[in-house]
Amino acid sequence: MDHRKEDAILHRQFELDEDKRVDLYVWWPFAETDARWACTYLIEGLGAKKPKTIYGIDAVQALCLCLKMAATVLYVCEPYKAGRLTWSGSRDLGLPMIEGLDPATGNPGQAQLLTTAGQSAVLTIPGCALPYIAFPGDRLARLTQQLRDISLAHPAAGLARLVEGLESELAWYEANAKLTPPVAP
Repeated sequence: MDHRKEDAILHRQFELDEDKRVDLYVWWPFAETDARWACTYLIEGLGAKKPKTIYGIDAVQALCLCLKMAATVLYVCEPYKAGRLTWSGSRDLGLPMIEGLDPATGNPGQAQLLTTAGQSAVLTIPGCALPYIAFPGDRLARLTQQLRDISLAHPAAGLARLVEGLESELAWYEANAKLTPPVAP
């Protein structure tokens, strides 16, 4: 999809130092499938030059998550943390923040639930700028079994280390979380 700046539905300029600017562009959400919508943003002036696409289950969720992700990128960037990035002279960039993000420092706070999609969840984790995706243990068990089967049938695929890592995660949960993942079908 072509993302021309003049087609953006949202544009905001931020000040960087006294003589530079950072621009945020957001385009209309669009349906990829009946249950998957996408919304794209671009931040210019901080080094990145490629648009980023965020997904949701409908147009509203895709747009909201897109704005939150763009805000997170801005609030955790070094110029913001150093007090050099502002909007209309304020450290409040006027964007929806991910719950738990400290706007004074740009640091994530305690882990917070961002959204759920089916049985999966997207979380912010303290000290991590990018969100984590969590899903039920039975899905991890099924995925591990499927990858193990593929690895055994096609050793050249190079999946053995990935399968070992997933098996290690399952073993940790079984030993430490006092949870027994369901046996994969």
